[in-house]
Amino acid sequence: MLKELIQFTNSIDAQFKAIGIIPKEGLHIKLRFEEIDNTLSISKNCQYELFSKKDKEVSGFLKNIASLAQLSWMVNTNKCFDLPSKGIHSCSPYCLAFKRESIRGGAKFNEAKIKLYDRINAYFDKAIELLDDDSEKQGATVFRNALNNEDKLKSFLDQINEFNSLKDPDYIVFYLDVPIEKYKIPNDKYLAGKLFNTEEYNTEGSNGLAYGTSNFFNGFNSKKPYLIHQSATFDITGRISAEDAKTLYEFETIAGRRSLPNPLPICL
Repeated sequence: MLKELIQFTNSIDAQFKAIGIIPKEGLHIKLRFEEIDNTLSISKNCQYELFSKKDKEVSGFLKNIASLAQLSWMVNTNKCFDLPSKGIHSCSPYCLAFKRESIRGGAKFNEAKIKLYDRINAYFDKAIELLDDDSEKQGATVFRNALNNEDKLKSFLDQINEFNSLKDPDYIVFYLDVPIEKYKIPNDKYLAGKLFNTEEYNTEGSNGLAYGTSNFFNGFNSKKPYLIHQSATFDITGRISAEDAKTLYEFETIAGRRSLPNPLPICL
């Protein structure tokens, strides 16, 4: 079945794959660089829009934001860069995403042992590791330094009236205004290490590709010994390539937007 889904996904037109991509509900803020006295910093003047699924039309700004978010998001909360708290849902050196509930005044703020504000540096440390180019690391560090405590975040949010209308489940997402091609590089590196269910069974094939266990509707019972097949002579039933794992992740993402026909036009 996985083979058929992979073939089907690879046959889908790129324009069709983009149907239904929308931002997360909440406040989306794009920050840009400015240079003063040969020093790179983040401008206090930001571009932003509020998005709700009730909106009948999506602006050009939000369409661009949705594309950036696609290249910035975690695979799931178990594979985010904010473990064990799981409050920061982006996984990119060019993006910082969290829900309103996680900051001061939100329902989960007081119960958090380590406040979100105090976890931002650790998040960016992991995200910046996805970059190889030193100049890109420098730019991402400037972005981090503009957001890495409560006062800095508040300085941006206080100038946005729409912030006061946010509900706890709404997202607040900061993006760095760089070309989308730059978002793709760390995203590819992040996905390469996160699309298998676990790294425990990873091997390298003769073609140099990584092979591991599919994360597509697949789990393990290692924490529940009574569910493990006691008489099996193997640990896992099979492996797939990193390329196939990425295609299955793409299929799952597209299917989640409900743009595909049901049932799917594939033959088993």
